[in-house]
Amino acid sequence: MAQIFISGYYSGSTPFHYEVRPNSINMSIINIGENVRSLDGTNHSYHRNYKRKWSLSFQNVSSGIANTVERIFTTPDEFVFQDMEGTKYTVYMDENTFKRSISATTVSLQGVRLYTVTFDVCEV
Repeated sequence: MAQIFISGYYSGSTPFHYEVRPNSINMSIINIGENVRSLDGTNHSYHRNYKRKWSLSFQNVSSGIANTVERIFTTPDEFVFQDMEGTKYTVYMDENTFKRSISATTVSLQGVRLYTVTFDVCEV
């Protein structure tokens, strides 16, 4: 998987820059707008724009990396995301998409826990 870059500021003041290698990246196009149905059943679409959305998944990462990703996720600010093609976008974390999971197969005999972390970022 290609390396990607995430950079910005924690709470507007402390800078961060990470070079990360997710196990999978899924990009989708989302429609910014809404559909309204009239009383007579007619559908009205109000299209404003199309934006990109990326779903990133990191598998078998340490608690330190999982905590760092969680810290970025809880930052309310926008940040720069460089995708796998090398294009830079200003993005924000999509709310309620951060997930950290662990299973019995990802804990070693020494008790080292490895996590799966997933989240979505959306183009501003």
